Amino acid sequence: MVRKILLIWSGYDDGGGFTWALYPVDEKHTRLVSRIRWSHTWRKPRQLALDLLTEFTDHLAIRKILQGVKGRVEGRIEPMARTNTEFGMYFAAFWIFVGALVLILLRPLTWRRWLAGLAAGAGWLITWYAPISTRIGALLEILVLWRLGGAFRKRA
Repeated sequence: MVRKILLIWSGYDDGGGFTWALYPVDEKHTRLVSRIRWSHTWRKPRQLALDLLTEFTDHLAIRKILQGVKGRVEGRIEPMARTNTEFGMYFAAFWIFVGALVLILLRPLTWRRWLAGLAAGAGWLITWYAPISTRIGALLEILVLWRLGGAFRKRA
């Protein structure tokens, strides 16, 4: 093993592990290589909730972790407030989508409501996966909430 290039993290026996390696590309840039070996086990009920959570959200966390490691090595440290705001946006987008699904299931379905639910799903996916700024993500989620409010408001 080469010093200051590899980081290996291992869990319990036969549970998997992570290996990260940094390779210099030039004076100011590095290449970060990640290898993950992970085994899901359905025989341990205590671990089932964690397995389900990581199955659907781990790719977001790993991407941020790897960007953070690479940024620190290259001398660019992202402020914690920005990271926390981004996490809040992910969290809000998911729960807005879940709320839209619940409203669609509980209220009579109309085209307007269906399109508002579709917009909530699109907003969730864009916020999670598109390379947009946090401000644009916040604006998008506010717009989705406004449309959901208009579509599901009880008419007198």
